[in-house]
Amino acid sequence: MPSLLRHGNLRRYREIAAVLFDEGFEYLAAQAGFSRFVPRLRRRRDLTASVEERARRVLERLGPTFVKIGQLLSTRPDLVPPEFLAELVKLQDDVTPVAFERVRAVIEEDLGAPLTELFAVFDPEPIAAASIGQVHVAVLPDGSDVVVKVQRPGIAAVMRADFDIVHQQAAFAERATHWGRRYGLVENAEEFERVLSGELDYLREARSAERFRENFRGYPGVRVPAVDWERTSRRVLTLERLRGIKVDDVEALRAAGFEPAEIARRGTSAYFKQMFEDGFFHADPHPGNLIVTPEGDLGFTDFGRMGTVSSWMRTRFADLFLALIDRDEREVADLLLEIGVADRETDRQILDSAIARMYARYFESALGEVRISVVAYEVMRVVYEARLRVPSELTLLITTFATLEGVAVALDPEFNVVDAARPFAARVARERFAPANVGRALARSLRHMNRLLMDLPESLNRLMRRAADGELGVEVRPEGFDRIVEQLREMVNRLAFAVVIGAFVVGFSLILRTAELPGWFLWVSGVMLFGAAGIGVWFFLSIFLSMWRARR
Repeated sequence: MPSLLRHGNLRRYREIAAVLFDEGFEYLAAQAGFSRFVPRLRRRRDLTASVEERARRVLERLGPTFVKIGQLLSTRPDLVPPEFLAELVKLQDDVTPVAFERVRAVIEEDLGAPLTELFAVFDPEPIAAASIGQVHVAVLPDGSDVVVKVQRPGIAAVMRADFDIVHQQAAFAERATHWGRRYGLVENAEEFERVLSGELDYLREARSAERFRENFRGYPGVRVPAVDWERTSRRVLTLERLRGIKVDDVEALRAAGFEPAEIARRGTSAYFKQMFEDGFFHADPHPGNLIVTPEGDLGFTDFGRMGTVSSWMRTRFADLFLALIDRDEREVADLLLEIGVADRETDRQILDSAIARMYARYFESALGEVRISVVAYEVMRVVYEARLRVPSELTLLITTFATLEGVAVALDPEFNVVDAARPFAARVARERFAPANVGRALARSLRHMNRLLMDLPESLNRLMRRAADGELGVEVRPEGFDRIVEQLREMVNRLAFAVVIGAFVVGFSLILRTAELPGWFLWVSGVMLFGAAGIGVWFFLSIFLSMWRARR
């Protein structure tokens, strides 16, 4: 149990404990030290649902921070079993809108002017509301249509308090458990906080929208809204309003004269450009964030969740994609090991077996029938089974790829994302062998080699001085002794307890036998001896039960 619970968060601890108890996770509340906050008489919810579904309900009931963490975990197959991943993608982020007067107060406080001066028209009813912010439509004084995203008042403080709790529990689990250390829970908690803190900063989202717009400048068939910087702050984001039809409304698209198959082709091409060429991509391609404008362009909205991929990772992602569809099991395994973080528990044989099972289950069909979403799910299962920790940028790429396929297939059931992506991946894979890239790689390697050779004498000199001064040592970290130490501690405690009880009984027996004592003392002594006898019986019963459990 954590040794300290911050008093400023006691109310939140009670809420978390109550939700965990309601959904049948009282053992987690006990491990986290929350048990004392659960009301004694509290009715549980129906626990007939699966563990995965109840875990999702816990996150939804705990509010925006935990919903967002769950959404991030849905992209981390190295941390979460596949069964939980399938449930986490169902997390809902819809909430009741904030009252208009509170929205007005945030806008006027952040932008430093009355709402009537900032906008000619401002619709008090939001067109969308989520846990962090809500979106209103408005008209600027010059007549331009815009959308205004306003952060919910006080949400930053709520999320900071929740992350205080998350950090505390992650540190405790990493300190006290093997799996906590293996998965680096503190490091992951810090990463989640960085991501969600970015979502709380609308200036960062505005910069992402501007960068995304610049990447598609001059690219035909794609529209990215412009940022109104004069009406943008950390809690207020004003973007050009794009009008159009939601990309999943196939009937409306056909009625407007657009061919859904062409929209699917254009949309996937735009995404492959982002992933394989730009290294900066829109990581939330669900239909609510994609529209088709009256001119037939694909319009992007909501830039709160963006992915950044290094050139090294783009190349490895392209290699992995090609190896998967070419059914090169050995190359897939080599790339997953190269990309992922392998620890002592990672077994190459387990990895090879998992990949073989994946191909046996899903890759007997023709290439044109293979779905990326199936491949992504199976790769996640392989990563989890092999106990690899892969970078979050790769998992975000994979899950975005799978979501994109769902949108494309909804537009055109015959659309094959594998065939559409292959040329982009092949081009990235070939680029490394271009003369200019080979020359740069060779020059970089020579610089590193030169630095290593120049530093080697001094490094050896320092090492020898430390050895001569007796400063070198070997650190040994034995593992697997925790259970043995715990059993020894339990044995010593029981032995000490037995000795104390035995001494108590013998001492009182001698006193009663040899001394003239008043009657009241005899009554008290009798009661105490009876209690000691009861404790002794309980003591022997506990020993018997522990021996019986050990045999089982």
